[in-house]
Amino acid sequence: MRCASCLRRSLHIGERTLVLVNPEPQPLPAEQLPLLAAFVIALAATLGTLFIGEVLGQRPCTLCWYQRITMFPLVPIIGLSIWRGDGMAHR
Repeated sequence: MRCASCLRRSLHIGERTLVLVNPEPQPLPAEQLPLLAAFVIALAATLGTLFIGEVLGQRPCTLCWYQRITMFPLVPIIGLSIWRGDGMAHR
């Protein structure tokens, strides 16, 4: 539980008063847990392939390139869907 001063803060700019409110953190709904798991897997795969290719210097085969082409865009697509909270990625 937060105190009243933490929940409500005022910022005075000239004659105007801007009230800043800290919303309580919302738990992730159960229907978004598979989406979060897909985001974590896509992020791990993307970071892993970038590490292997850029740091270790191993060149990927043709099949690996096709897998990367489909994996790389998943991170921003799923991440934006989770951030917006609209669920458009799993419809």
